[in-house]
Amino acid sequence: MAMNPILVVALTQILFTTSDVVGRHMMNTTGFTPASFFSGWFLFYFLIRNLAMFGQLYVFSKIELGHT
Repeated sequence: MAMNPILVVALTQILFTTSDVVGRHMMNTTGFTPASFFSGWFLFYFLIRNLAMFGQLYVFSKIELGHT
């Protein structure tokens, strides 16, 4: 089942924005410490970012890019 690439772009941008908001909030709340990398919120942040990245890679494989 092929998804509409424009829809995937919109969804991945929402995921990137969500992860940015979560990361910014948690860094302001807990600070930047080595323990942050082993917390639940960081795993959530990391999974959202990876899902969005794979969505972007899908779009780049389906849409012909313009000449630069």
